[in-house]
Amino acid sequence: MKFKRRLLVVVWLLPIAILFAQWQPMGPAGGNFRAMATTPSNDNIQYLATSISPSSIWKTTDAGNNWNLTGTCPGTSYYVYSVAVHQTNSNYAYAATLYGIYII
Repeated sequence: MKFKRRLLVVVWLLPIAILFAQWQPMGPAGGNFRAMATTPSNDNIQYLATSISPSSIWKTTDAGNNWNLTGTCPGTSYYVYSVAVHQTNSNYAYAATLYGIYII
């Protein structure tokens, strides 16, 4: 019975904590993003894919303080659905679209 009460308290308090959290934007500004990936060996390196077509891929090497455009998927109707980072070389990311997988 104690476990159920503790679980109920956690489930009840979690939405309140999220509601009052101090959220901060980490960029890049001006876009909706569909996919994000973090490098397995370095949390500071991350990739984002925009949700507009053609999808742009952005990269940060300082945990989101600065973002650089690294590429755009070809074609006018190419949405990136997921992003993955190469296991051993963080300079390469894979973008999966409806029409195939692209390396950036």
